[in-house]
Amino acid sequence: CGLNFLSEEGSIGQEQCYCRKGYIRDSQRPICEECIEGIKCDEPIVNSSVVPMEREYYQLTVTRDNVSNGMETTTYAATLTNLPVVIHCPFKKACLGTDEETGLTKCADGHQGFVCGVCKDGYARQGPQQFCLPCELGLNILAAIGLIVVSFAAIFGLTYFAERAGAKSRDDVISVLLKLGLNHLTSISVLASLVLTMSYDDDRFSVVLSTSSRWFTWDGGLPFAYASWDCIIRLVRSDMKRTAVLWRH
Repeated sequence: CGLNFLSEEGSIGQEQCYCRKGYIRDSQRPICEECIEGIKCDEPIVNSSVVPMEREYYQLTVTRDNVSNGMETTTYAATLTNLPVVIHCPFKKACLGTDEETGLTKCADGHQGFVCGVCKDGYARQGPQQFCLPCELGLNILAAIGLIVVSFAAIFGLTYFAERAGAKSRDDVISVLLKLGLNHLTSISVLASLVLTMSYDDDRFSVVLSTSSRWFTWDGGLPFAYASWDCIIRLVRSDMKRTAVLWRH
């Protein structure tokens, strides 16, 4: 077989040779290359169609009629690349290693596509470092919109009554109330961004911040853990189910 190769007893050809642990076979040449970061090589890789990957890594795939009969497969299994093309997932917890049945990268629930960075139909998220969560029923989303309208009505109502009862001029009252409202919204936004980013991307903060996030964000249940605007757009415009993506920055 050659340097760093192994084979089972009774093998009759080079195609039955595979590399020892720590190495992976070149798909186009009979040589073994050292495994790169992201590939699990603690055991010999016998089947080139199923290359075990570490969590947080994605193996590049291809879907072409003349390569894999229209089925999605890895570029390495399709012999389009000499070695697996390994990419570190921007959102680490979306990539869960290799599916032993398909040889493709397993994505977290609700995730799909390149580096598991796209939400499936019926799912949405508020940023690239957050999980895709299921869109709630249309009634819940409309109720959230209604709550926003009621909140603004309450602000203007309080402004009106404060202007009538207060001794200050109208402009001063409105200015004070607007400043209070903006300060409140800014504080909540900062806390929500901190919680949603750090709790998902760093295990050290996951327990504490994930629990506290329920007070500032909406995961589809009670407002407002996950007021995803792309869920709302998809509800209103069914023709935008695959194109509506809005991220909060």
